[in-house]
Amino acid sequence: MIVRGRITMASVNGQRPEVIVVGAGPAGSIAARELALQGHEVLLLEKAHFPRPKTCGDGLTPRAVAALQRLGLEEMVRAAGAYRVNWALLMGPSGQTMKMPFHGLPGKLPSYGYVLPRLVLDDLLRRAAQSAGAVLWQNSKVIAPRQDSRGRILGVEIVQDGRRRTVLAPLTILATGAAFPLLKLFGFLDRLPPVVRAVRGYWNQVIDLSPQLEFYFTVLNRIRGYAWLFPTAAGKANIGLGVFPPAAANSRASLNVRAMLAQFMATEPSLQHRLADAVPAGKLAGYPLRTDFPAMRSWRPGCIVVGEAAGLVNPVTGEGIDLAMESGALAARTVHPFLSSDRRLLDVGLFVYNWRLRRQYGLLFRGLHLLLRRAMMPRSLSRLIRQGNRHAVLAKRIAGINLGTTSPYTAFYPSTWYYLRKR
Repeated sequence: MIVRGRITMASVNGQRPEVIVVGAGPAGSIAARELALQGHEVLLLEKAHFPRPKTCGDGLTPRAVAALQRLGLEEMVRAAGAYRVNWALLMGPSGQTMKMPFHGLPGKLPSYGYVLPRLVLDDLLRRAAQSAGAVLWQNSKVIAPRQDSRGRILGVEIVQDGRRRTVLAPLTILATGAAFPLLKLFGFLDRLPPVVRAVRGYWNQVIDLSPQLEFYFTVLNRIRGYAWLFPTAAGKANIGLGVFPPAAANSRASLNVRAMLAQFMATEPSLQHRLADAVPAGKLAGYPLRTDFPAMRSWRPGCIVVGEAAGLVNPVTGEGIDLAMESGALAARTVHPFLSSDRRLLDVGLFVYNWRLRRQYGLLFRGLHLLLRRAMMPRSLSRLIRQGNRHAVLAKRIAGINLGTTSPYTAFYPSTWYYLRKR
């Protein structure tokens, strides 16, 4: 039974919080940490209890490492046992492979990435937020917004320890991932967006692991999607599969993603000897990836969204941790001066955040969506990989596009077509 109650201002550091952050994943924890470091009273709400698993590929790209470096958190991640990776390996529909080293990438990114299970990463980031001064409430499920008569978000309704309570703050930040029902309640969705349907699991006793992120587009011959194998430690790997929209919107396709992964692992020739003695470590976990930025709104009076809640997941690679941390930090930088001055101008700050978010990522995502429609076909991708092996300039361009540091529109430049046709 849920008992109604009210959380008083004294429950949060003796005063009403200035900011409520819903969701203690990478986007939410970084937003909470950065705002707390600026001296704001921040309440971070998490529906689960840490440490808790999170369904994800667990890859930290060089772009994600760069974000960690800017935040001063890389050493913490390295010390936690993150598995270093130095390149990505793409296997195309025809079986050809292309190695993409991480050194010399556009944007002066680090020459390496990491793989670290979200069970560990998210726990580290929420601890960093707490160390900065944010207050964390675990086992606190947000069930609805608290609004005024004009629709302004005033705070949230939560269920905590069986009690329904209200928490109020001038600003609410949603970092809920693809929590569609909640996003709809808060007024950020008027329809269900297209998603990537994914499933992942962990395996032990995987042999011949290298410091690389492995992407298998061999599955494009059967489904519109990709598979991956990311090493998490010696002999251990995160293995998963994702289905691109619009196929993912089909309910049967969504239900069969687990079977698709099983078929991939059983039939991929290059993996048979490596997985011969592999043992699953736990159950498979399926999840949607929201990749539709900038289709939906990202602010309304009193509230903004960050990370995957805003659709900020790369639609081509499924990577979202880097963009989650970046958008969380961007939100904190943008709203800080407005929280510190005349609160009546706070909504101006939220509008500015929306503008900055679209300026930083809008063109990138439109290009990635276009690329997904045009290039993620067996014949096109096979040619890209074959020619990328022949021409270093093309390989570097492909790597930059995948990591979000090179404009995806360069895939349609005349110079790209030149290298695609050149022998």
